[in-house]
Amino acid sequence: MVPECFQFSTTSLKDDRTVYKVGVLMASRLDSPFDLERCGPAVDIALDTVNEKFLAHHNIELQKVQESYPTCSGALAPGLAADMHFKNDVIAFIGPACAFALEPVARLAAYWNTPIITGMGDQPSVLTHAVDFFGHGHGADYRDESTLKTTRQTQL
Repeated sequence: MVPECFQFSTTSLKDDRTVYKVGVLMASRLDSPFDLERCGPAVDIALDTVNEKFLAHHNIELQKVQESYPTCSGALAPGLAADMHFKNDVIAFIGPACAFALEPVARLAAYWNTPIITGMGDQPSVLTHAVDFFGHGHGADYRDESTLKTTRQTQL
């Protein structure tokens, strides 16, 4: 039996493919190298490639659920992530790519046991609050809140 935290709702298509949803959560129109207008096409290409080359022969497809927020702040991003989690049952998040938005989303995702793919996970303030999510078993540097020193976690 699969533990409840690893059970996701899936959609079955006509050709018996199982669909899992991935949440894409990024700032929009920030004139930043990490906003949705610049990173969105790369995410689309990556999902198409993964679906075609790695998942098609398993009859699995990843579908994008996309939301954006207008400024780099933690005000809207956690609510959008919650909507994706509860309404769309996403299995992972791509983004946020902004440190202020990433911190609260990382806390929620850690609680939900949902992975995040982001280029901003190296920010010390984010890692302090998301040690288990970002550092567990991946050889990542993180700060231990109890001792306030940086350590290196090794793979298990």
